[in-house]
Amino acid sequence: MKKILLMLLTGSLFIILGCTSAPVKTDNSVSYKDVKVTGKYFNLMSQAIYIELKDDGTFDDRFGNRSITGKYVVDGNRVILTPNTGKIYEYVIEGKSLIYKDGGRLTRQ
Repeated sequence: MKKILLMLLTGSLFIILGCTSAPVKTDNSVSYKDVKVTGKYFNLMSQAIYIELKDDGTFDDRFGNRSITGKYVVDGNRVILTPNTGKIYEYVIEGKSLIYKDGGRLTRQ
């Protein structure tokens, strides 16, 4: 009898939790939908190295005289760049910076 009661309570709890609305945003929570990602992100070592994320979902990647263009999407706390060359690059949003998997940091100014 105790096992049946425990199973009923557990099942009810899952149903209640599954039917609740999304959590209410508090003042100190972060929603990446609210984070502005457009702008120019510069390498701290050289202003000639930067990525510009534009409002229309396209980007320009500059490395001195080299330039690559393409499209980007924001997925949670990640920015995923798809250049016209086809190789995909993924950055993690950290404050005003984009962090690449090798640890490289570009900061919006």
